[in-house]
Amino acid sequence: MKRQKVKFRWLSTLATCLILALCIGISIPLVGCNNTEAEAEAGTVTIEINPGVEYVIFRNGNVKAVRFLNDDAEKLLEEIELKGQSLKSAISITVAAYKTAGLMESNDTVLISFDKKLSGDAKRKESVSEVVREALEKTKSVHTVVYVAAMDNDETAAIAKKYGVSQGKAQLIADAKKNSSMSEEDIANLPLDELVGLQKDVNSTVIDSEYIGILKAKAIALNDSGCAVRVEFTEARLIDKGVKYPYYRLVFNDKRTQWTYLINAVNGDILEKNEVALFISLEEAKDIALKDAGIKDTSAVKVVFTKEELSRNQGRPCWILEFYTAEYQYSYKIDAKTGEIIFFDCHIDIRKAKEIALTDAGVYEEIAKITFTVEEYVGGGIKTPYFYFVFNNDAIQWTYRIDATLGIVLEKSEVTLLISLQKARGIALNDAGIKDENEATFTKEELNRSTDRPCWILEFYTEKYQYSYKIDAKTGEIVFSTRYISMAKAKTIALSDAEFSDSNKVVFTVEKLVEPAVQDTLLKIQKEYAKNDDPALKERLIALLKNRLKADEKDMETIVLDEALEIVPKLTGIQLNILSLNLTVLRILHHEVTNRDTFFHMLTSKILLFYSNHMSKTMEYAHLQYLGCTGILSEGSTYKPIEEIFRNRYAGLFSRGFSREEFYEYMGIEIQEFQQLITTCQIDKEKYQFNAMNENVLKYSIAQSGKQEYEDIHLLSYLPHREKNAYSC
Repeated sequence: MKRQKVKFRWLSTLATCLILALCIGISIPLVGCNNTEAEAEAGTVTIEINPGVEYVIFRNGNVKAVRFLNDDAEKLLEEIELKGQSLKSAISITVAAYKTAGLMESNDTVLISFDKKLSGDAKRKESVSEVVREALEKTKSVHTVVYVAAMDNDETAAIAKKYGVSQGKAQLIADAKKNSSMSEEDIANLPLDELVGLQKDVNSTVIDSEYIGILKAKAIALNDSGCAVRVEFTEARLIDKGVKYPYYRLVFNDKRTQWTYLINAVNGDILEKNEVALFISLEEAKDIALKDAGIKDTSAVKVVFTKEELSRNQGRPCWILEFYTAEYQYSYKIDAKTGEIIFFDCHIDIRKAKEIALTDAGVYEEIAKITFTVEEYVGGGIKTPYFYFVFNNDAIQWTYRIDATLGIVLEKSEVTLLISLQKARGIALNDAGIKDENEATFTKEELNRSTDRPCWILEFYTEKYQYSYKIDAKTGEIVFSTRYISMAKAKTIALSDAEFSDSNKVVFTVEKLVEPAVQDTLLKIQKEYAKNDDPALKERLIALLKNRLKADEKDMETIVLDEALEIVPKLTGIQLNILSLNLTVLRILHHEVTNRDTFFHMLTSKILLFYSNHMSKTMEYAHLQYLGCTGILSEGSTYKPIEEIFRNRYAGLFSRGFSREEFYEYMGIEIQEFQQLITTCQIDKEKYQFNAMNENVLKYSIAQSGKQEYEDIHLLSYLPHREKNAYSC
């Protein structure tokens, strides 16, 4: 942590009083000398924690002059007289002032620098070092003393001037730059103990025998890690506050590995250690991916990265990369520690896939009028990755699945879009001869999708008439229409006939248009229900009646519902299940069946739902025949087994498929010629089959593709003349 500058002036008086009370300067000759020699200058020694103080000393050990290296030191010590004190006293006073100001933590590190003059006198330097050690030891605030002999060159002089430090600290900064990737400014702002931790070799002394010292702790950690290359310490500090056993926390790394050590500060035992592989860089990961993709020269091949993400959410951190060229799209997952390729995917570019779909739909030239609502690549955990597209123009919506590897059409569908409500209203009003829309009040505007023919159901009235319309929601064709006199007109007629002259005194409790056929039907079901008070029958009749009221006059649906309302009260629950099962199996083609999963779901939810063991009773079928609901086969008659019905209706589910080689052998052309008619085989995903659910759909698809010469192809066989044993159930 960087030490914060504080305003010290208010502390100076307190520091002075404290220091003068505890420390009285005494001149102590450092070496034997006469009076003349004693007044000669011996050299300069600097003490540095954060505030730095430079002492010029006489040969007798007294301070000749003091120079402050930065503002913090000057503000703290400017009112304290250090000149004339012994070096030992001056250092004690300085450290005590630092401590009073809160600048020193317990067991801190102090830097002692010697100029060239002192460094050249080994005996005097040793004597000064001892004086310094004794002075610092008495403060009880210093743990490690680091000694530096200033090199006094241009580089260190420039650093010392730039950051307001001694030549000795400048030398440490210059040396640290050689051993670290940190900037010079960041190194200069490090706390002293961390700066010392970046040194390859320093001369230090531990003055408190209680702890081993941070430098020894580093040596223990480095030796244990077995790291033979140069490392960078990102953390090196003593933790002795709030813990039972003081320890050194050391964090260092080379280019590939990071180590964390906790070293007992008293005996040097390793309390804890951890080794973590460092992540490779993004650029390294990209180089690995490009090399694997065979892209050697990015200047010759344009590569655009769309995803560059480091994922740490898994137990195995990895780089997730996605990029594309003019032809292909690539996806990579690369181990962020080892550089191993965990996952790889390559497929045609999405733009190419869209071109294939649009061309097949016959609208590539009208691309400006096309809107894509879904553009999705599906490739996870499947054998055949594909692109899924949904797009439309004003009239038609297309859905496509394009093989992401081969570029063939796996599946497609086309749906005519529905006309808008506004357009349907316009059709109805125009048919009714109403030119001004404001003349009509709409009471019902409903889109009915419950039938195979989606319709807009509209009801509205004018002053004279009431109208009902059913309009085909795809084509705009009027399916049904009727016109009645308006409700207001009918009420006027009724009031007139009842001889009510004041309509304001009349309350209408029922106002409803009821068709005669509905009235008749309602009377019939009331009678039938009165004969049999069955709650289940009640629910069935109510449901049928609701549908009848929604239906239109002279409609096939109306006829069927009227007959159903008459017959249903006469049927048992078993008979209703028999009829439902017969209808579902023989008459209904379930369009939601596209694969075996949806087929089995259809069986359980729409067929087996109606089956029970009670269906074997002969009387049930005899009664159904009597009511005209079904017929019974005479002796000798034949019928189709249910498996044959399903095999024909959903033939695409039971084809064994064919390989590319088999297709070419029997057809004499490549499979790509039939790409719009080919999909992955339902039974064997390694093979292909024709993309149709039954023979009728296949013949229609062949005719639409313009390949009428192959209309004799059968869905259930490999090819026309290999129909035998083509089924796989």
